[in-house]
Amino acid sequence: MDQQRVAGFAVGGLLLIVEGVLWTLEVGPMAGSGTSPAHYAMIVAGGPACLVVGLLAASKWERAAGALLWLGASVLALGIALRSGPRVGVYFLALLGLVVPQALSASLFLLHAREAARSKPAKPRR
Repeated sequence: MDQQRVAGFAVGGLLLIVEGVLWTLEVGPMAGSGTSPAHYAMIVAGGPACLVVGLLAASKWERAAGALLWLGASVLALGIALRSGPRVGVYFLALLGLVVPQALSASLFLLHAREAARSKPAKPRR
């Protein structure tokens, strides 16, 4: 059952590295030029910032971390959608490369939390 948790950390860690490279090179949805500050803040808050906090929280609270990562994925998708404007190809490429792996990581954490809760023995009633 720990495979889901390890896979969630692996996917999240690899995505964090990819976002760091995109942010460093200033390409793709992480580019700040020509972007409204609100859209850029949504992309940063929903992407790398939420991913760091979510991965740190997943070591102790998997269910809350999964929910946080799902919320961050939706904010990231909205920020990318508002930034891309009429260019649908840019949106779908960023959605496939950044939002889907974050949602996958969140789902893996939530699945592991559900399986862990299911496998715990019930507390005896007094």
